[in-house]
Amino acid sequence: MKSLRIIAFSLMITFTLIGVALAAPKITWYYQNDDVRGCRKECVSRDVITRTCWQYREVCNRRSVVTWSGSQKELVQKAMNILSSRVDNRSVRKCIQRHAKRFRGAYAPKVSLERQAWHDFDALASVSRWPEFNLGAKVLGTSTQGRASIGRVAYGTRDQLKWNGRISMELNVTAIDQNIRRDGFNTAAEDLAGTIFHEMLHQMGHEHPNSGDYNTDYLQGHFVVVAGDCIASNGSETRTSRSLGLASSGRRWHRID
Repeated sequence: MKSLRIIAFSLMITFTLIGVALAAPKITWYYQNDDVRGCRKECVSRDVITRTCWQYREVCNRRSVVTWSGSQKELVQKAMNILSSRVDNRSVRKCIQRHAKRFRGAYAPKVSLERQAWHDFDALASVSRWPEFNLGAKVLGTSTQGRASIGRVAYGTRDQLKWNGRISMELNVTAIDQNIRRDGFNTAAEDLAGTIFHEMLHQMGHEHPNSGDYNTDYLQGHFVVVAGDCIASNGSETRTSRSLGLASSGRRWHRID
């Protein structure tokens, strides 16, 4: 009898783990602005009479771009895993429900902005695959974590997610490095997961004020800000709070107008 209970318990754990694995959406991405060199041959010595070139040198024009380092890519990998595993957590949903008070969108939904926001969130939490991400590396100072344009690249219809392109955003590699040094790798990865989700919601049409006043833009319970915070904190009340005015780190999210 005892052995049957052990077997039943083992099967329950196995099926629970399988369910969790199946619930987590698959996220793929690629890195924009990786270093690219364009090279050509240039003649440095010619025959005086025939003008035939007999000595060349290779000249490479290096694009002036910011590139992703190995440690930054490692942090992105961990952040994506965190985002995938947390988006359907009950604690995250409850956290957003408690604290999201304002809903803004740069589109005209058939339902209210609040209901469309939840359609989008529920679709992201229930589907098995998300649109591909295009992650650009940028230097944006140390207070801005990332930015993305307001669009309607993807949207939810109850439990379905539809999209017509890639989710594109720019992430601040300077801030990423600073966060790793200041907070440690794991906390920096959690914060980056929140940033990515925040910027993804911008690409799905959700917005917050962009007045330049931190209190107005980030501490008024806007859905985009709250959702990113709740992903970063995994719904923990002690860690959620840029949107509640309780944060001390001064981290900020901005969008491109």
